[in-house]
Amino acid sequence: MLKALVQLFAEKFLVSKKTWVSNQSQALVSGGTEIAFISSTDSQDYTAPCDGVVCLDTFGATWARLISITNLRGYLLHSPNQTGIYKMLTLPVAKGETININISTDKSTTHIKFIPTIGS
Repeated sequence: MLKALVQLFAEKFLVSKKTWVSNQSQALVSGGTEIAFISSTDSQDYTAPCDGVVCLDTFGATWARLISITNLRGYLLHSPNQTGIYKMLTLPVAKGETININISTDKSTTHIKFIPTIGS
């Protein structure tokens, strides 16, 4: 009986808070912090200060890579022999997760930003 009562309460709570719960994982469009990419030949690590999204966009790089060292997942974009190609990667991250950022040395314009989620 207690189990059924707790389950009923949880279901009613989540139904009434559906919008609030779904917004907790939405990135703040106007927020964010620029991550300075200072490495020209190596990769660079970044640790997320809270839950959010790491966004990388580059124009003119042969390849770009975002990988979570903590969870062993990520993305690699590679466009050999193509110049003037715009690449964008986004990787959702949890607080404390370490991300490895690596961009080819021929990059011309690169921006990396960490955007926290609303619930963070």
